[in-house]
Amino acid sequence: MESAESAILMRANLQAKKNRPSFSHGKVCDVFCSGNLIEIGFLSGRCCNDRRGSCIMCDYGAANGIRPIQEYLVEMDRILEEAAPSVHVLLLCTNGSFLDRTQISQELFQAVLERAAQSQIEWIEIETHYKDVTPKKLRQIQHLLPNKRIAIEMGLETTNPVYQSHIIMKEIDLAAYERTVALIQSFGFLAEVNIMVGLPFLSPKEQFDDAVRTMEWAFRHGCGLVVFPMNIKPYTLLMEMFRSGHYQPISSWMLPLLLDTLSGPQLEQVTVAWYGNREEIYPETQERAIFSRSCPSCAAEIKRVYRQFSETAGGYERKALLAQLFSRAGRRGCSCRPDAQNEISAQPQDTFESQYAKYISYLKDRSQGGVAHEGTAVLDRDPEQ
Repeated sequence: MESAESAILMRANLQAKKNRPSFSHGKVCDVFCSGNLIEIGFLSGRCCNDRRGSCIMCDYGAANGIRPIQEYLVEMDRILEEAAPSVHVLLLCTNGSFLDRTQISQELFQAVLERAAQSQIEWIEIETHYKDVTPKKLRQIQHLLPNKRIAIEMGLETTNPVYQSHIIMKEIDLAAYERTVALIQSFGFLAEVNIMVGLPFLSPKEQFDDAVRTMEWAFRHGCGLVVFPMNIKPYTLLMEMFRSGHYQPISSWMLPLLLDTLSGPQLEQVTVAWYGNREEIYPETQERAIFSRSCPSCAAEIKRVYRQFSETAGGYERKALLAQLFSRAGRRGCSCRPDAQNEISAQPQDTFESQYAKYISYLKDRSQGGVAHEGTAVLDRDPEQ
């Protein structure tokens, strides 16, 4: 059940999105290529969680309605025709949940999967919200993609129920989520879970420990992992928290240190995403994301290792890449890595509950200037008009 505090955060998050430009007119799909993966995002409407004000760190964006099916298919055909021969993973997504029929109609869903079945790409991934996964949808995927390897990628972020209800706020019930993972696996598909590193209101140690526990949960349940360092994206409440001094970017070293806790076989199951290798800039306002912090030398070196990491399948080879990264950092002599290690080993100076309460109090004080009333108005506004 939504608490009074989470309602305040959601209103503030909607207020942060109030002046967000929609995707440009004429843009039908987003496309992103990295190594052997190509991602096609079918821009359609607005994510239901974005519409509610959930996910204070996320900016899936809003499209100008839903385009005719043929426009999506023509664009998909063009993208696949131009794809490099080395691509063998196709990620199908939207600015929300691909299995949400309010965003991707049954007709478009079927047509897109039929196109994917005809491609030479052997691995198809579908990004969705866990609540949209049903036996019927999985049977359709199995029927339409009979000769493909399938992964269903779902947001999880954290297994901590307090952080889920107070920060993520997209109503993830972990027991139900586990049943969805088991359902996906019963069809012979891989269940992939997104894990977020750097949640607000937590100390670096708490951020690190929470990510460790969430990864352990994913491994216990036989899932693949997609790990995201927290980016501070425009038109989100997280950006407003940063600007008001209530959130700081995580160290760029937190994620390598986190990955180094894993064994070689575990590292084989991990994908690292959104580590600074992609950025979506709003051309109308030039608003852009803020990435993890480090000196320029460390930032460039860590990004280079992530690229090698994604191109290296073997877990022990990935472990060696991390060892080389740490060795080179030691010779370079900057303080970025030891500073990060000190941060994640230091006991929190304040509790999550206290930090959270302080920010809620800040929002309440700010609302006296009319922000809360404007935010409430946003709740009733149709974002697609």
